[in-house]
Amino acid sequence: MKWSLALLFCVGLCCAIVAADQPVTSVHGRDVRWNGVCLAVPNRFQPMGSFDFTLPQSAGARTVFVEERGNAVSVMVVVQTEHMTSASDRYDYPLQPGVEVGGVRLKINAFAAADSLNVRRSPNAETALTDQFLVNHGLSAPDEWLKVRYATYDAAGKNEFLVFYMEPLDTATLDLAAVGPSDLTAFATAFDRVRQRAGTILTFTAC
Repeated sequence: MKWSLALLFCVGLCCAIVAADQPVTSVHGRDVRWNGVCLAVPNRFQPMGSFDFTLPQSAGARTVFVEERGNAVSVMVVVQTEHMTSASDRYDYPLQPGVEVGGVRLKINAFAAADSLNVRRSPNAETALTDQFLVNHGLSAPDEWLKVRYATYDAAGKNEFLVFYMEPLDTATLDLAAVGPSDLTAFATAFDRVRQRAGTILTFTAC
């Protein structure tokens, strides 16, 4: 009897340790939490709902928030949680440059992207599903974006947390179809400015 109780105690303890290692993830309305990081998406963004996605080595969910101008998306915030589905794969990339919030390191980077190109490359991935998600809600979105990505993952490298701040790229001044050395300064300036705007709109706090 004593051995049975000891065994049950050990099993329960192990389960508790495993559960403690799993990231605490929740999205309720505009309130987002991942482990010790919390984010309150500003009221200017309307919650549009979530959808699941499956990739060759991972799966996850995206929650979309939009600021609309008519039926067009003017600014968008996307919260993405993802986990590895294969035992051999793990998230492993530098979390610099970035910030530390609640003991969690968040990598921050800005970039420009054309969604149509990503859709052609990966027709069943998150970008294509996001485009279709917006269409299903009667919204049109630009093809080319300026994006700021906040990214982190757990100690085991099995769970990832991402937040994207997205603005339409000003194609009158920045052309992804023909980027040359003379354009690098303009893109660098655009990346710095969009990071600053994202930083004033999205505030991550310790939970």
